[in-house]
Amino acid sequence: MDNKTIPLSAMFLGPKAENANLWLRMLQEIFTDYIYWRRNYFANDPVALNLSKTRENEEWAEGFSLTLQSTLNALKAHFPIHSPRYMAHM
Repeated sequence: MDNKTIPLSAMFLGPKAENANLWLRMLQEIFTDYIYWRRNYFANDPVALNLSKTRENEEWAEGFSLTLQSTLNALKAHFPIHSPRYMAHM
């Protein structure tokens, strides 16, 4: 497919996240491919993080998740400078 046939509307999330399913699917595909690449890169190397080590990190992961949600909420409270509707920088 040459670039002239790609619809511009498919390249953006959309003001109401109309392309959310497309973007979620593509991001999932990218991350899944990366996971499989990591698993197969030097496949004979021993496992570095076993199940008990992963369980030890659960408390940290929960705290990280809460901090991430807090950060995302704080970012939403700021001006939407990423939006074409925000013209204060003009």
